[in-house]
Amino acid sequence: MDGKFEFLVVHDRQIFDDLLEGLAKEFHPTLVPNEYLKVLGTCDVALLLLRDTPFNHLKSDIKLIECCATGVVPMFSNVVYSETAGAEHCGVLLSLGQD
Repeated sequence: MDGKFEFLVVHDRQIFDDLLEGLAKEFHPTLVPNEYLKVLGTCDVALLLLRDTPFNHLKSDIKLIECCATGVVPMFSNVVYSETAGAEHCGVLLSLGQD
């Protein structure tokens, strides 16, 4: 590895557009499950950061599980993911500041 990194963003165009110009980045629209897992499996780290909102509390922990299944280290917020049994052993819990 040459020490460089690339951002791969799936589905969230606003996040992709907010990344600084000049960064290596690639956007994928919403992908069917097998294509999503293939793209995810090319990554080393996944950012699973959810703000503390009522909507986000309705989400499942499937993204954390998919990361673990594909050998990707998840970096996640406590919203949703910290409730997953063993989550602290498969990734990194990040503390998000309030806006």
